[in-house]
Amino acid sequence: MISREILSSDGNIFIHIDINEIHYLKILCDEVFGKENFVEEIIWAYGSPSGGRAAGAKPVNIHDTILHYSKSYSDRKQNKIFIPYTEKYIKDWFKYDDGDGRLYQRRMRGKDESGNSTWVKQYLDESKGVPLSTVWSDIKQVYADPRAYKENQLQHTELLKEFSGGQKPEALLKRIIEMCTDKNDIILDFHLGTGTTVATAHKLNRQYIGIEQMDYIKELTCDRLCNIIKGNQTGISKSVNWQGGGSFIYLELKKYNQTFIEKIEEAKDEKMLLQIWEEMKQKSFLNYNVDIQKQEQHIEDFKTLSLQEQKQHLCELLDKNQLYVNLSSLKDKNFACTPEEQKVTQQFYQLKN
Repeated sequence: MISREILSSDGNIFIHIDINEIHYLKILCDEVFGKENFVEEIIWAYGSPSGGRAAGAKPVNIHDTILHYSKSYSDRKQNKIFIPYTEKYIKDWFKYDDGDGRLYQRRMRGKDESGNSTWVKQYLDESKGVPLSTVWSDIKQVYADPRAYKENQLQHTELLKEFSGGQKPEALLKRIIEMCTDKNDIILDFHLGTGTTVATAHKLNRQYIGIEQMDYIKELTCDRLCNIIKGNQTGISKSVNWQGGGSFIYLELKKYNQTFIEKIEEAKDEKMLLQIWEEMKQKSFLNYNVDIQKQEQHIEDFKTLSLQEQKQHLCELLDKNQLYVNLSSLKDKNFACTPEEQKVTQQFYQLKN
């Protein structure tokens, strides 16, 4: 619901998913965005039926699905996209030459008054390409690039060795971004991961916001953007003549209940967990239905649980809506936000004091 609320009136949203959950997701998205705002289902055919996955009798799955919805179907921003002709297409169709080296194909454009067919010349150097369809088989996964497995070629690929995911290439995001945005439009990625979306948006001169909760973002994703600013030539860099430049701002949300979760996860024994519980009673935000007195009455039952069960129980007591300090609580004394933290937050959200 939040994704729909913050989407601009002419905005679009693309959701990438595999074959296991696509049909459930379609029904859910119809409820959230409305059936009338469904734009299309894109099939990303990223691989080929070969290798180990082709060993069995079952047909080999070589595609994922991308669902495309809009805030308002009639108001959505939509740009016409063409993809380059394949060499085979050029050879089969652009087979005529006026003698000046310019290739063309003949296209019939109806009949004249005498009933004779009329033909026009479509020159290759004046043609935009093939109109984009909903089946994309010309963009492969990052891991499909054979250079990804060679140490001396890694600088030429998008593979991030420190991260096991990140299989979507910049070319895929480039196509999506160019389909429905123009320069300086804002791109939002709710699950930033290795940063492919924002890396592509940066090179395409779009504004962007990326959100991630995993710890690797500072060392992995931010480093990737810094390298792009320096002129890194992987991904779509050559195709867009990327020369480097630009900047970005990185901020971390101030932790609150998340701090207690991390303490719970790091606890080595029951004694440490009981100490954390005492601190939680005084400083954390517990779920609205948690009765501290009843929890105290069952402390002996708590001690009979395994260490993992004890950790799970304490985490369940915390209000997950208070993992981080909300903007509305910026000046709440309970959260102890420093003047500097308040200032930076106000600047980021462009708020007045």
